[in-house]
Amino acid sequence: MHIATLVSVLDQPQQAAEHLHEWGLRDVQRGQQILTELAESGLTLEMLATLCERLGEQLPRTGDPDAALAALHRYLLAARSPLAFASLSERDAEALPLLLTALSLGPQWAELLIADPEAFDLLRQTEGRPLARETLIEDVQAEVLSFSDERQIARTIARLRGRHQLRIACGELQGWPVETAMEQLSLLADAFVAAAFRAALRKAAESRPLPPKLIGVRACVVAQGSLGAGELDYRAPIELLVVYDAAIQNASQFQAVREHVERAAKSLIRYLSDATSGPPGYEVRLLSLPDGLTAAQAHSVQDAAVGYESYGRTWHRQSLLKARAIAGDRPLGEALLARLETWLFRRYLSPPDETGIQALKRRIVMEATLHQDDWHSPRLARGGLRDLEAAVGFLQLLSGGDEPAVRQRGTLAAIDGLAQAGALSADERQSLAETYRQLKQIEHRLQITSAAASGELTAELQQLEQRSWLVLRKLLDSAFEWEPPPPREVDLLLDPAPPAEEIRAALAPFGFAQPAEALATLNSLAVEQVPFLSTRRCRHLLASILPRLLTEISASPHPDRTLGNLALVSDSLGGKGVLWDLFHFNPPSLSLYVRLCAASPYLSEILMANPGMLDELVDSLQLDRLPRREELQATLDELCRGATDTLAVLRDFKNAWHLRIGVRDILGKEDVDRTHEALADVAEICLGHVAEVEYRQLVEKFGRPTLGPGPFEGEP
Repeated sequence: MHIATLVSVLDQPQQAAEHLHEWGLRDVQRGQQILTELAESGLTLEMLATLCERLGEQLPRTGDPDAALAALHRYLLAARSPLAFASLSERDAEALPLLLTALSLGPQWAELLIADPEAFDLLRQTEGRPLARETLIEDVQAEVLSFSDERQIARTIARLRGRHQLRIACGELQGWPVETAMEQLSLLADAFVAAAFRAALRKAAESRPLPPKLIGVRACVVAQGSLGAGELDYRAPIELLVVYDAAIQNASQFQAVREHVERAAKSLIRYLSDATSGPPGYEVRLLSLPDGLTAAQAHSVQDAAVGYESYGRTWHRQSLLKARAIAGDRPLGEALLARLETWLFRRYLSPPDETGIQALKRRIVMEATLHQDDWHSPRLARGGLRDLEAAVGFLQLLSGGDEPAVRQRGTLAAIDGLAQAGALSADERQSLAETYRQLKQIEHRLQITSAAASGELTAELQQLEQRSWLVLRKLLDSAFEWEPPPPREVDLLLDPAPPAEEIRAALAPFGFAQPAEALATLNSLAVEQVPFLSTRRCRHLLASILPRLLTEISASPHPDRTLGNLALVSDSLGGKGVLWDLFHFNPPSLSLYVRLCAASPYLSEILMANPGMLDELVDSLQLDRLPRREELQATLDELCRGATDTLAVLRDFKNAWHLRIGVRDILGKEDVDRTHEALADVAEICLGHVAEVEYRQLVEKFGRPTLGPGPFEGEP
């Protein structure tokens, strides 16, 4: 544009409208005002004329020329020198198109550039090329670790994250494959976690120094979810497990190490998620161990291994398919994952393993059914990314024990491994891989632009998801074809996070006034309190009797109270898996157990105080009649033979027979007169035994009475 033309555009609205309409602007008055303000900001007319000539070429290529020009105006005023950028655009013909492309991505990216104009320098330096892992980690750590103030570290991470995400978004628009974008986003998060964890450990050591013997404690961050798989997108949360080596004999040293890493883990969250003074930070989720007994932020490697091996469920195994060590002492995390591999991939599936995998299959189908109308979402819709990733993980767990080729972290790598192992045909592999890439591209596109799916895009999504679901449903249906559909309450017990509607629908018919609390109690019944007992087996056995158990509970006057009492009694007994196994093979004992917990707090307390009396409970079912007084006396005499503390024996005798008599009373096997008679017999025998013991103690202390023969010295 000639200077004379520029002057006429600045001074004459008619000339401005003529030229600015050619730029694609709708609001020419605002466009003329922007050019005027740029002329007053220090740009020479010659530089502004050159810039306008370039704008006339580039603005029509943007989606919204008015918004692009307004964003450019704000950026130039926020930059240190509009004159410097004008000079740059004269030297580098690619500078202005690149800046307009970045400003046109969406409001969030324009605001990021305006708030941090130097972010454009990173775009120019990288020239649209991906960065290597080592380069990215070194650059991030050098800048983050140069600060010691917590707020400054958090601001630096947020600022760098925005810059690099803008770089990756521009790379996608320039034609990067979606695999490259996912890899770069994951490497970026790896770099921030590594830098933040180093800073957090340094901060923890400064706030409370470790004893000299413990300096250099080994700690590691293990990523799961999309970050662990190397498939992170622009908004996905990052799921982290912090572990440390606690191979220390001294209890005080172990406590010092635990507290040190706990402080570091809490700082790690603050550094990565703080967004008080800049762009939004990461959503960070620190993972707990499967036992869920402690609220610790960090865990010893031994606790993590035992927690997964002893309490881990199928969905924990599915999550660990994508786990990898990303920060800190990575060999420590890799050793933990190597130890868990034999737990993760089982060559021979036990009944509990099969039950868990079958429940995983049913949950995939149920979730897909619940979201079958969400065609606008590339992740949540039926056949979307969530279902595809879950189905691939399901197939990995099913065949990973025999086929090492399927033991891959990423979804695309797992699809190739499943095809290599023969679990997928060539057509299925190609269809799933192509659908996955296209769905990820759409997901990234929507996240970059922060817009809802358009009508055209929704139609494309619907076609992709329908095609994906046809393949996934065929694969799911071919696994466990013989499996009958289980009751919905069984699926509820096996589901890690069932919807609230499903909880109410499954448990309300059994009379529970508080279905959510009832489900929590049922889940507690599925967990063994004794560490060396298998929780997986316990949950499997409970699932096998759950319909009968809930039916019996629903017949009680107050199902919620009955279930609570049953949980208290069961916890006191110890090995719950053994109890469920007994009920599986002896249904009458299940009915009796529920009725006892529902009808008699007194008998329940006896059972809680004396767990070994469970045998008495079962034996009571075998009694034809209650014994007479002579038989009870003979039984007590036999129990006391050779005993040093007969009063302890007497207490057990009384509790055992109260339990037996009470059970027969609850079951209606005795009339009230015979029940009262039996209780009186037990009371009289106990009273007589106590009197005899007291008499002997008095004789030993004072001698025999001389006033005449007593009741224990023969005939009067």
